[in-house]
Amino acid sequence: MRSAKILTVSIIVILLSTVAFGQSGRKQKKGQDLPPVQGVPAPSKTPEPPKSDLPEIDPEKEKEDEKKKASMRGIIIGTDWADMNVSMGIADYVRGACQDELRRTVRGLEIRSTGKMGRSDAIKMAKDEDRFYTVLMEFSTMSQLEVRFTIFEPKTAKVLGIGSAWIQTDSYGRSSYYYYERAGRDVARQILGRVDLHPTTSPASTPPTTPKVP
Repeated sequence: MRSAKILTVSIIVILLSTVAFGQSGRKQKKGQDLPPVQGVPAPSKTPEPPKSDLPEIDPEKEKEDEKKKASMRGIIIGTDWADMNVSMGIADYVRGACQDELRRTVRGLEIRSTGKMGRSDAIKMAKDEDRFYTVLMEFSTMSQLEVRFTIFEPKTAKVLGIGSAWIQTDSYGRSSYYYYERAGRDVARQILGRVDLHPTTSPASTPPTTPKVP
């Protein structure tokens, strides 16, 4: 009796093992490819590169701009403060105000600043240049604080123009950075009236007015 039960259990185990092996050996059916949802574009296998927001560069326009810039005149500015009553800080501030006014009025203008420069240095520098005007600023306190300038032509060092601007003072003989800046802007406007730098149309290109001496 006991042997019959053991035999029966063994047969059942063998049958179950055979069925499991058969099922594991079967190939799983591949799911069917579903059609894409209507109205939704199918994803691209190769993603498109992001579009740049920058405008396309026109090589011809770049060449034209470079050619125009190469033919445009520039300015070299130096200062001579031989008058010991004028500090270096005042000369630098007036020169800086002049440069800022020139850049604001003439877009793309090239300006070189040499700092301290004597008259002989300015003449030599002008002769060595092809398209840069050389401007020499000189300061004096003979009667009142004043900045004078001389413009030298490139190559020839010919004097193209001279001018001056008063640096105003108050009733106590004192001046301020506001008056230094105004004198620098005045010099810049006079320079633009004497050389061809193609200035843009703006109030700054109107003929300068010399401030009255109080």
